[in-house]
Amino acid sequence: MKNLLLKFLDKKKYKAEVFILSDNFTAEFYSDSLSDALNWILTGLTESFATSDNYDSITRGVYGRICDFSIVHLDDNSLKLFEYRPPNKVDYMFMTDSVVFVPDSIMNQVRKEKGTSPIYISK
Repeated sequence: MKNLLLKFLDKKKYKAEVFILSDNFTAEFYSDSLSDALNWILTGLTESFATSDNYDSITRGVYGRICDFSIVHLDDNSLKLFEYRPPNKVDYMFMTDSVVFVPDSIMNQVRKEKGTSPIYISK
């Protein structure tokens, strides 16, 4: 049902955003693939973090998020129809000098989309 509606409305399943708080700038990318959206965000985070001169925050004020298309949802106490639902703040992605944070909820969905098992890295 949702896929048919997406096709009819000529919309993509996901909207990926990279935003820079200090510049009040948001870049957007639309895709039907969650892994493509994630790759785009990781590239945007890397480039934005590397060029940022905002040292007031360990994230340099650069964040990424993946919004999924929703038929109906509540946002800011108003009913939204046929819009992209933003994730909870705990599902935002960010980068620091030592880590890139991608929530488990997103990684688990990407693994399901790709049909792969979890990746474990040991030392």
